[in-house]
Amino acid sequence: MKTIDIGALCYRVRKRRDISQEKLIYGICKQSAYSKFEKNEIALSKDMTERLLKRLGLSSSNFLFLISQKDYEYQKWKKHILKLINDKDYDKALEALESREEKENDFQRQFHLFILGYLTNDLNMIQQALLITLPKLNHIYLPEMALSADEMKMLLYYWKKEGRILQNTNVIKNCMEYTDLYYSDEEKAKLFSYELDIMKQIMMDEKDQLLYRYFSMKRDALFHQYHFHHDALSFEIANNSMPLHTYLYNKRIEKNMTQEEISENICSVVTYSRFESGKQDMNSNSIKQLFHKLNLEYGFVLCDDHWQFDDVL
Repeated sequence: MKTIDIGALCYRVRKRRDISQEKLIYGICKQSAYSKFEKNEIALSKDMTERLLKRLGLSSSNFLFLISQKDYEYQKWKKHILKLINDKDYDKALEALESREEKENDFQRQFHLFILGYLTNDLNMIQQALLITLPKLNHIYLPEMALSADEMKMLLYYWKKEGRILQNTNVIKNCMEYTDLYYSDEEKAKLFSYELDIMKQIMMDEKDQLLYRYFSMKRDALFHQYHFHHDALSFEIANNSMPLHTYLYNKRIEKNMTQEEISENICSVVTYSRFESGKQDMNSNSIKQLFHKLNLEYGFVLCDDHWQFDDVL
């Protein structure tokens, strides 16, 4: 696999799709930080990078994120929660969710609040979750928004629970048209299933029924293309991350380098050893030097060696 400049990728996709920085980062981060990210001057967290990619309409399954051991443990815990929910083992999911108190960033807080609201049927908690990245929740106009597929799914669930969608068929139709226009085929397939499930609960006129059949055919074709089937509302369990120290360990072994050799003029052997065993993180400058010493392109995201820019469009 090769590392890629994910900031440059976001810039190219953003320009290709005519999305402003302000629109993309709304409710997520400061424009000064995002500008540095596009120039590869700083790295953003996996959660933030993934959200930005999804707001650009892309699927993050194309990429493998290199993350700290701490973040990797969080991702394992998150996948455990989602698997319990998909298996409908709600009591164990709630118990596991409430056992973890620390939430490091807004995306972790959003996940915690939304899942807790989902499990306890608490609409106010779901609203709090959405307000974290969509502070103007009550004044959403889809054509002017850059929503990730995850945010769209949460929004659909919220609008359904509060009754907005079931009272006005235009809401779900606008959401489906946005999904069809904005997201990659893989993300469309996941959303169409839930949107169609909502739509069939609404009294449809003849035009609505035609639209329902049209999107049903598109969903079925996408399911066939990607060889999967999603329930009406399921939670994606991503397998797109690897501990950074594991990746560098593998590359060091490939190069037949010792810990002494790779750490020379960067840090002490003890510090590097602790990093490679997942006991200690390192700063970005040291990581850049390690990549350089291993003759690797510096980056925090990997993709297949044959990956091309057009693969995500």
